[in-house]
Formats: sequence, structure tokens, C-alpha cells
Amino acid sequence: MTGSWASALDELESSVIVAEQTVRTGSTLTDIAPWEPPSGLGPIPADQVERARGLAERQRTVLEELRPAIGRVRRQWELTQKISQATAQRRPAIYIDRQA
Repeated sequence: MTGSWASALDELESSVIVAEQTVRTGSTLTDIAPWEPPSGLGPIPADQVERARGLAERQRTVLEELRPAIGRVRRQWELTQKISQATAQRRPAIYIDRQA
């Protein structure tokens, strides 16, 4: 079972690495599917517990580092919604080309 848990934690670590790189470079976060341990693994083996704890701590750190960016994106989205609503209520400009 250690091998199965090791593979599951490898998959989780890949997602954590992508998130850490995103924070470090300021790039766009790619879609990362929520991670759930595969079914049927049983309890985590003792030799994998520290690795799992370390990954959980890395996830918490990345989340804290992403919070300000998430807040900025939320505020930008709210502003674009207000602009969209305000401009949707106006008539579009009509230009007529007249020859003199």
C-alpha cells in the first residue's frame, strides 16, 4: 500500500508545485482539479505521514500567498460587472457619414 500512497502523494505534490510556481512567477494559475486520494488506499502508512503533513503545510502557505491575488481579481471582476451593466443600459453610438 505504501506504493499507492506514494503515487497519490506524487500527484498531489505536482499540483502544489504548479501553485507554488504560479505564486513565484505571478503567472496565470492553470486549472487544477481538486485532489482526493484514490479510493481503496486504506490508512496512510506511517512512512508517508510526514510527507503528507509537509504537503499540507505547503498547500496552506500557497493559499495564504494567493489570497491577495484572489481579492484583486474579485474586485476587478466586480468592476467589470458594474461597467458592463452601466454600458448595457445605454444606446450604442450611431455614426452617420454625411457628404458635404
